[in-house]
Amino acid sequence: MNSYSEESRFVVTALICLLASTSVSADANVSGQQLMENSALQVAIGEASDPTLRWEEYLERHGLVEGFNKKGSKVFFIAVGDSAVGKPLKNRGFITSRTVAFNKAVLLAKSALAESVGAEVSSERGLEMFEEGGEVAPGLGRVQNHLSIMDKARTLIDAELDNQIKKYDPNWDGTGLSEEQKRDKLAIQTEKYTENLAQNAQLFLQGAAPIFNAEGPSGDDYLVVVGIVWSPVMTRIAEAMYNPSAKAPKGKPGRSVKDRVASLLAADSTLNGINATMGVRVWRNEDGERVVVSFAAESGLGSSAIAKKKSALRARTQIAEFVSENVTSDGVLSGDETTVYFDNGEMEAFDQTSFDLKIKATARRVCLQGVAPVKLWKGTHPNSGQKMVVHVLAWTSSSQMQAENALVIAGADVGGTCSGIAETATPPKTPDAVGGMKGAESSSDDF
Repeated sequence: MNSYSEESRFVVTALICLLASTSVSADANVSGQQLMENSALQVAIGEASDPTLRWEEYLERHGLVEGFNKKGSKVFFIAVGDSAVGKPLKNRGFITSRTVAFNKAVLLAKSALAESVGAEVSSERGLEMFEEGGEVAPGLGRVQNHLSIMDKARTLIDAELDNQIKKYDPNWDGTGLSEEQKRDKLAIQTEKYTENLAQNAQLFLQGAAPIFNAEGPSGDDYLVVVGIVWSPVMTRIAEAMYNPSAKAPKGKPGRSVKDRVASLLAADSTLNGINATMGVRVWRNEDGERVVVSFAAESGLGSSAIAKKKSALRARTQIAEFVSENVTSDGVLSGDETTVYFDNGEMEAFDQTSFDLKIKATARRVCLQGVAPVKLWKGTHPNSGQKMVVHVLAWTSSSQMQAENALVIAGADVGGTCSGIAETATPPKTPDAVGGMKGAESSSDDF
């Protein structure tokens, strides 16, 4: 018997500034901030086409790659996630399942970002080889040392042969086969490769959101693909939403939120229409203020009041996840593959590996002031024809100020969920954030 084993442990730390200077060769056509804020550069596709191919076209069109990108001195990060919708198109639960698939895809994209920024990886591997001559397969046991090979063979009843074969092939059924046929299936040589690989990544994200979402058939699945972008400026916007001492940066005047939403309503429903747009966007309004806009969809079947409340809750939650979210990704790949060589010259490999990935994203408890409804749209989903509602909520620094003033007028001692907002402490350390959102598009006039 020969045995080989190897064990290694190492830490992979990908620092943004280091990777930006070493692994990004060419400039992208647009900056991360433009992707985040320019609605003409964002895409929400609902037509029945392969969303994976549309994502690849999007990257090529803007000179982007998954991972770290740069535009001049500005560095940003692109990540993608995808998830299949669990319900068929004509199922009444399709809209809810579509929303779940979108959220799963966003979570996978954020975990990819966390893993790229820094991940601790451990690896333990081993290889065992075994060979036994004669007609007796390994693991059948020794009857008595002095017995001959023929004596050993006589002690192997059919049941024992079957049990030994099942060690390598759990689905083995020897019914009706002769002893000789069973012996042909006994292994005379085995190779067993084992591995235990583990990875842990954790990142505190602020300002993370999508810039691209597409859905449609891909193979046998109906797939939702979400691309996100991270730009450091989004951290400041996110922090300003909960920290009274932080101010959201202003920029060049853009289009009003009302005008942009009207464009979504007028657009082809399968491309950048309101029924294809999902998640958070960050735009600039006519005053140059950053506006955090959240699009949340729910089924339009049943009570309209319930659909309105559910979609509003989901929209606010998406904004909270944009403000701050701690993402932890733990992956474990373990098990073994056993290759067996039979007496009849054949060989077969048995895969006994397993993969377990756990992604946990926790949004901090924040008080959202000044988040107000912009539009409650009712209509149908472009591909399934299912009834749906889309609730659009928005936040600006000026709307937050108005909400704070309302609390003062009402009297802070009267109470209310956010009456103590002015005492909200800034976290001891706020790591660089992640940004991005997709759906409607942005243009360079936002900058």
